[in-house]
Amino acid sequence: MTPPRESGGVYRLKPELSEADGTTPSPTVHQRPLEPSSTRTWLLFGFMVLAGCTLTARLVWYQFKGPIPSASANEQQVDPTLSRGTITDRNGYPLAMDLFSYRIVADPKLIGPENFEAVAQAYAPLLGVSAEHILRTLQENAQRRDAELAMVDLDTGAQIAGDPYYTVTAQIRPRTIFPETFMAAQVLGYVDSERHGQYGLEAKYNDFLQVPTAFLRALPTPQFDEPNPELAKLIANSDFLPSAFQHDLILSLDRVIQYIAEENLRHAVEEFEAEGGTVIVMDPRNGAILAMANWPTFDPNHFSDFSARKEVFTNPAVDAFYEPGSVFKLITYAAALEKDVITPETMYLDEDKFVYYEQVVKNWDERGHGEVTTTEALAQSLNVVAAKIAIDLGASEFYKAVSRFGFGQTTGIDLPNELPGIVTNPHKSGWVPGSLATNSFGQGISVTPLQMANAVATIADGGVRHRAFIVQALIKDGHVRVIAPQAQSRAISTETAAELTEMMVTTVQHIPAAIIPGYRIAGKSGTAQIPNPVTGEYEENVTNTTFVGFLPADDPQFVILAKLNRPRSNTWASKTAANLFRAVAHDLIINYGIPKDTQYQPPTVPANPQ
Repeated sequence: MTPPRESGGVYRLKPELSEADGTTPSPTVHQRPLEPSSTRTWLLFGFMVLAGCTLTARLVWYQFKGPIPSASANEQQVDPTLSRGTITDRNGYPLAMDLFSYRIVADPKLIGPENFEAVAQAYAPLLGVSAEHILRTLQENAQRRDAELAMVDLDTGAQIAGDPYYTVTAQIRPRTIFPETFMAAQVLGYVDSERHGQYGLEAKYNDFLQVPTAFLRALPTPQFDEPNPELAKLIANSDFLPSAFQHDLILSLDRVIQYIAEENLRHAVEEFEAEGGTVIVMDPRNGAILAMANWPTFDPNHFSDFSARKEVFTNPAVDAFYEPGSVFKLITYAAALEKDVITPETMYLDEDKFVYYEQVVKNWDERGHGEVTTTEALAQSLNVVAAKIAIDLGASEFYKAVSRFGFGQTTGIDLPNELPGIVTNPHKSGWVPGSLATNSFGQGISVTPLQMANAVATIADGGVRHRAFIVQALIKDGHVRVIAPQAQSRAISTETAAELTEMMVTTVQHIPAAIIPGYRIAGKSGTAQIPNPVTGEYEENVTNTTFVGFLPADDPQFVILAKLNRPRSNTWASKTAANLFRAVAHDLIINYGIPKDTQYQPPTVPANPQ
């Protein structure tokens, strides 16, 4: 199953988006109104009031009935009465939280088969399920002492709990809900019926999120291990932080940006008839993930509805790799600029065919373009020139640069199952001299979308590579531990990053679908053929398309990677992924009031279909 596709969006709660004065970029094909939900705050606040009342009632219950045993030492068992902590976005909006409801349980063995029909008829109206469902449940569990009939709200459960009958009882239980339904589903994961976190952050931080006791304790206002006024203000003003049990995660995700990414991705998949896609939005200054969207997706509140397609639970932004195509030329150019092998004005002869060892290299249009500068070659996405640059640089320096940008290794993001991609080099089996030529333009090398986004974020931040992260703080037992941003290495110099940024700005001027009038955007497209997993041959007219870039070019605030899998209506990144990039960038400009760039120059060069 996939989420509904009605024009109102896939979310029950919509974030507020503000219009910025004086910012009027031309509309994209995906531009549409994004209305706020007037009931969001009161609805979620009501949930918290109910949860608080229930917790108080639960404490009184335990005082009279005695404590419920703690979770078993067996890691496969979790006490179903124990709560889980809350997960919020960077602004304190809950993305996963516990509510409480009643589990209605019958004792079929004590009831007896002769009374099944009467019990079914009596309880069906109250539980909101059919008498046939109750009857079937009783019959299928005739010899059991514990058969679940339904999960009901607090009022209904309290009514049944107050009844004098002991053959049908009500047991209060926590239940993890995801208020934004499909939003960031693969990032969050879900909580199964046994209260285990599955996939995403729910799995990665399962032990942390599981509260160790069913008792409400008087916990102090959480104090920071290191001062952090911004997060302290967030927690002080939040209705949802800390939770009653203080086992909480605060993410770097921004609910509004996540909504922008997911809505634009969904529309692009439909428009370009793609099989799926990914959008990542990063802050290049520190490696924070602001949005990580994938399609297709699922609703973690109803995860069992998607069990026939378990692959939908995984996060392809980190646990699937692909050949990136021409976006990888940015790494080749960065390495050559850093070692003074080229300048932006170095001339190369672009030919219709270039043979290097066993490899025959051709351009996307199978034409030679004569004498061109390296800036022109990048803007026109010429494979032949990229291969010649890599050869002039040499295999040793090329693969050192590939490693410095983080390829062939994980980014270290705090999500499960991150893959390192596949990078061969002269010291590994499978590498042949011709690999240098094809790797230079992103063929024969595999990366994850997050690796590619993080590499471009490195360029945007003046050559410094940061560890990508998505959890920015943990609250536990009166303490707040902030996960500090971490600069891992310098991939290139500040000067090289500035030179390459200008070349990327020129490149975007060749791609009309990525242009937003008034804004200097640095970016690169990549159209990659897909190798057949059986034969190893590249499939005809089947591609993955990527566009990755940052804005504003002179003061980068957002890195955006847009990827579409196997688009059918058009196979070129400059027409598909670039369009998706522009849609996301446009909405970010509007919502965050990014002013126009006074240095902007309108494009005067022909379009490049790559």
